[in-house]
Amino acid sequence: MKNDNIIFVPVHDSEAKLQAIVEAIQRHFYKRERIIIRVDNAAAAAYVDKLLWRIPQAGILPHTIISSHCRDPIAIIIGDTNWNNASVLLNLGSDIHPEHEQFNTIYELQDYTSPEKLTLSTARMDKYSQKESLSEMEVLV
Repeated sequence: MKNDNIIFVPVHDSEAKLQAIVEAIQRHFYKRERIIIRVDNAAAAAYVDKLLWRIPQAGILPHTIISSHCRDPIAIIIGDTNWNNASVLLNLGSDIHPEHEQFNTIYELQDYTSPEKLTLSTARMDKYSQKESLSEMEVLV
């Protein structure tokens, strides 16, 4: 599968970051598209888990933290396995997904909340732009 879209969403503060995460998930959940949320560690997984039960104004977003195959529409993973066969990736990890070509749409945060996070965001953008499989990369303003 070839990426149709890699979307970098600029965020300048924590509130914008939370809003970007929830909006991306809601967009695909309501379209009945499976989405996987990739994080680096258990603490990040727990944070996103709590966020998705508390934040959405339109109600909860049913999800699970998983480490085995499932059919859940929204799954949080630590690592790289696409356990729910999602077509959409919300990458909150520090690096690009090593098998990112399997997703139709990828969301990345262009994170301006600290110099370190901006450096990681820029490095991910550079890696995607070097990939031959890239068909479209969009940076939202």
